[in-house]
Amino acid sequence: MRYPILIALAAVQVFAAPNFTGAWKLNLAKSAYGSFPAPQSVTRTILHDGSTISMTTLQKGQQGETTTTLKYTTDGKPVKNTTATGESESTARVDGSRVVIETSRTVQNAEIKSQETWDLSADGKVLTIQTKLNLPGQGEFVVKQVFEKQ
Repeated sequence: MRYPILIALAAVQVFAAPNFTGAWKLNLAKSAYGSFPAPQSVTRTILHDGSTISMTTLQKGQQGETTTTLKYTTDGKPVKNTTATGESESTARVDGSRVVIETSRTVQNAEIKSQETWDLSADGKVLTIQTKLNLPGQGEFVVKQVFEKQ
């Protein structure tokens, strides 16, 4: 009778969402920005504690340096974040071994929607974030960011 319980526990561990906690640095060579200008550098510090994800991102680019701090809960409940570019509303959920974050914000009277899918490599050293952006009048764009754990 112990074996079915052990098998069930092993299956839960295999399919549990990974923990994204860590300091991450963008690998520009492995990332793809499409028609968007790529930043010079991005570092991201993530604290993933249970159903809460807090993230601080430092990005350097042509227009200077920006730091943003965002918080999410992976229970699917809406969360509001405020940054220098305005307010956004997001929902995050665990989808198998991934985390999916859907965000909506209004910029210059236009609603911008995005969906981020976070995937962690089996060894926990590479975080790939694929972002689908829907820009009014311009269509959908996909950005792939590959981060390496520091």
